[in-house]
Amino acid sequence: MADTSATFKPADIATSSDAASDALSRIDIALSDASDALSAASNALSKAAAASSTIATHSAAWAAGGGGAPTDAKYIVQELHADLSAEQSLGALTTGLLLNTVTDTTGVLSKATAGVDYEAPHGFFNPDVFPASPTSQSDHFDDASLNVKWTEFDPGSKLTVTEANHCAKLALTSNAATWSGIFQALPAGNFTITAKFRYELNSTASGKYLCFGILLFADATNNPTTTDIVSFGCYNLCTAGTFADQITFYTDYDSYSSTPFGGGAITLALPGTAYFRIRRNETTWYFDTSYDGLSWKYWVTLAQGTYFTPAEFGIGGWQDTGAAQNVYCDWIYYQASDNFVPLGA
Repeated sequence: MADTSATFKPADIATSSDAASDALSRIDIALSDASDALSAASNALSKAAAASSTIATHSAAWAAGGGGAPTDAKYIVQELHADLSAEQSLGALTTGLLLNTVTDTTGVLSKATAGVDYEAPHGFFNPDVFPASPTSQSDHFDDASLNVKWTEFDPGSKLTVTEANHCAKLALTSNAATWSGIFQALPAGNFTITAKFRYELNSTASGKYLCFGILLFADATNNPTTTDIVSFGCYNLCTAGTFADQITFYTDYDSYSSTPFGGGAITLALPGTAYFRIRRNETTWYFDTSYDGLSWKYWVTLAQGTYFTPAEFGIGGWQDTGAAQNVYCDWIYYQASDNFVPLGA
């Protein structure tokens, strides 16, 4: 029988030993890589835990109002907050453009002023728009009845005053050849009084007149029948169909004295509008007129001492046309200064 058992040679033993050594080396490398990976993972977990702890700490502090961003730092906020001590609230400012004023590296916000901090936008100017807060003497005549600050001036019993449709209506009876109107006390000092009138004509009687305008009184309150009156406005000669600017002086409600100034006659469509303005600087009166409220014409300067020191002002009308006439005043505006500030927007 033949011998079939394996026969091991030295070369075979050497080869097996090398293979085992290589396998062990690879295992060592794998174990080393695994150790590095575990170390990196452990570091990452430690950092994540620390970050989580920091976030939790700050979140709790912020919620309690006792940490997070410094409470004494200067902030710009939309509204005030009880936990802040040095913030500037936008809600404390009025609506408009913001102006940042820097002083010693600190900026403070305020509302910018049109025409001062920036050029105001140009647009359509409406001369009939009142200021948001007009003076107490001014009146837009937009109530259902005449304001109590006005007193009727009607020594000749020729007047009916109503207020409707955003105007004061002075209804003058037939042949009311006396001054009638409304008045109130005129404060001392410089002033500008501006008024807008609308007019119509209910007659073409030959040689007859309709007059209306701003009135200054010497003492309408105590002496209504004898008070001196200066009027500045329009007069119309019915047959001519023209109006003219005129200043007249009356020594009482129906006694004409003089015409300190009579403007040139102009032809106007009826009905129409007219604006008048009287200014006082110390003891000098200035008179201006306009037919659109935009372009004004200076007419004349008068010395107050030549006439009287006015105690009241108002509006009124005078007519001798032989028919009832109506005078309409859209508004009257008083300013305690002769430096005229334009109305409108």
